[in-house]
Amino acid sequence: MWTCPVCKTEKIEDDACPRCQYHLSDNFEQFPTLIPLPGTVQALSKRRAKWLAARREEVLTCSACGGTSFAILLQQRCYRCTQCGARVDVGAVWKGASPATDMISAPRSAIAAGIFFTAAITKRKKLLITDLKRYSDVGMWEKIVSVAAGDYHILGLKEDGTVIATGWKNKAACNTDNWKNIVSISAGSNHSAGLTADGTVVVTDSTQTQTVKHWKNVVAVAAGGNLTLALFGNGDVGICRRYCYGDDEFNVSDWHNIVAISAGDNHAVGIQTDGTVVSTGWNGRGQCNVHAWKDITAVAAGLNHTVGLHKDGTVVATGSNDEGQCNVG
Repeated sequence: MWTCPVCKTEKIEDDACPRCQYHLSDNFEQFPTLIPLPGTVQALSKRRAKWLAARREEVLTCSACGGTSFAILLQQRCYRCTQCGARVDVGAVWKGASPATDMISAPRSAIAAGIFFTAAITKRKKLLITDLKRYSDVGMWEKIVSVAAGDYHILGLKEDGTVIATGWKNKAACNTDNWKNIVSISAGSNHSAGLTADGTVVVTDSTQTQTVKHWKNVVAVAAGGNLTLALFGNGDVGICRRYCYGDDEFNVSDWHNIVAISAGDNHAVGIQTDGTVVSTGWNGRGQCNVHAWKDITAVAAGLNHTVGLHKDGTVVATGSNDEGQCNVG
């Protein structure tokens, strides 16, 4: 018996881990993309995918396109076909389902915080909110599977892939009536962004729409103050914004091997496969001083500060501390 170095499953008897597919014949040090960073895309080598498909052909061949090359989303417990983007439930694979059921499983959130309100989804998929005076209409929201909050507006992703929105200051951020097949949502200060099942992005901001319509194979999206980030399947990152603060202040062209992204008000950060962090944007309060961070598994960008989670469970922070937001020791 052995313990998987990727997902830490114990007492494995077969040569392959039944949870994350790691095989004893793989050299773990040569496959850095197998590092289990929560919520990020884990690349599964084509060689291993073909070997697994040969053993479980009905299950591990994509039912949508027949592809045999997959990416692993460990936190969501599913595979993503690298050819067409279809999702396959890991649980269905290893419970003997034949064939496995394609499913949409993108990062989702059960809680969200705006400037003056907090929202949460109940187990019955209804939305609760602390500011019923301004957001009384959300009491009718049902079948909500994810929630996102901007400064003054709130988004709800429904089971059917549509998005409902409401706000009391910037109505344009709530123009989501025509959104369909959405798997993940993000709310910026004054705009909204959604990731579709086919790996494209939609935004409510007309200026940014001209850029995002060219984005393909997107696996994660993050909306910030006046910017939107996209994480592509190959680990590169795209960025678009409404206002320009200088072409050299927002540059992600040299970001590679990225596994997670976060957008702040005027800065953006990303985690690389080796657990280091990159940043771009305005650094007037030191919010981009993250280059010395190591072993980071999650990152969040705020108004003028950035927070990182170490794999040992400790937290680091940099940037403005006017309200004690960096007191994470």
